[in-house]
Amino acid sequence: MEFNMMKKEDNAVLTTENNNSFEDIENGGLELSSVGHDSKSNFYNTNYNNDNDNDNDNSNPYKDIIIHKDQNQLIEFHPSSNQRPKNWSLSKKLIHTALYGFITFAAQFNSTTMSSNLVLHKLHQQFGISREVSLIATSLYILGIALGPMVFAPLSEVYGRKIGVFVPFFISCLFTFATSISYNVAALMVTRFVAGFFAGAPIVSAGGVMGDIFQPESRGAALAFYGCFVVNGAALGPTIASLLVGSVDRESSWRIAQWFSGLLDLVLLFVCTIWVQETYEPVLIARVAKRIRLNTDNWEIHSKLDMWKLDIHGIVTVHLFRPFQLLASPIVFLMALYASYVGQEQ
Repeated sequence: MEFNMMKKEDNAVLTTENNNSFEDIENGGLELSSVGHDSKSNFYNTNYNNDNDNDNDNSNPYKDIIIHKDQNQLIEFHPSSNQRPKNWSLSKKLIHTALYGFITFAAQFNSTTMSSNLVLHKLHQQFGISREVSLIATSLYILGIALGPMVFAPLSEVYGRKIGVFVPFFISCLFTFATSISYNVAALMVTRFVAGFFAGAPIVSAGGVMGDIFQPESRGAALAFYGCFVVNGAALGPTIASLLVGSVDRESSWRIAQWFSGLLDLVLLFVCTIWVQETYEPVLIARVAKRIRLNTDNWEIHSKLDMWKLDIHGIVTVHLFRPFQLLASPIVFLMALYASYVGQEQ
């Protein structure tokens, strides 16, 4: 395979001759290790010309990659690359917004399924606990939602949104089923808290997905669309739970709402696992960097994510303390106060 170096000011564009295929490049044809040491250029734009390629085909992970030689061969996507989620089509962005919205809807829906009067009455019948004690199950779930994002938000920025959202959400689903088979108050309370703790992942990270795929000028409308799922989930929880529980005249019928919520979680999780693609650009470019290193033996190729390590100190000083620091802002404090009021009213 031959390469042409076309000089243009401070950069070089690397192209392949003879319409080489992606397989040729992966089989050792890409000599980035030798190209990367050209002292006359600061970065390379790897643009592979192939008549058989489609501009919308993202199967070639080396397409539209910029290699910064002046930064020790740091790579990033070209701003116009189709591999960047911000450059997806509008329909694809809306589909991902809706799917993450449904996941958040399910998490919020589960938060209020045990707050309806009928469910509280059934809990009193089976366990002999007061209304106030029964409401602790809802409070613990919401407390879990408040604490979970402190752990899962940084994880989604290391391993990607899909892993950072869907894995915790699956665990939340399992503990929702565990709630439905709880036969004492202690088990009920513990499983509700753990389910809420892991359900906090989609609630916090889905907002990050909006930032991944939308430009700032259109992000507000996208967040408004996504917010409809968040609000309606918590609002519909008590209503649907009452209809389900009221359909069976037994003291243990409160479990039906938890079974329904768990099954809803599983269905949505299955659909999202199939349709949703990774949206966090640093993770995407890090995967490309890894493939280039393995296929070219050029171990200098790296991304910005490769230079960032998640440690306990960073989690404590940044992710655990930052929410409390934000509460010092009057706007954030008032919004949090309003959200807590609306939540307890539901």
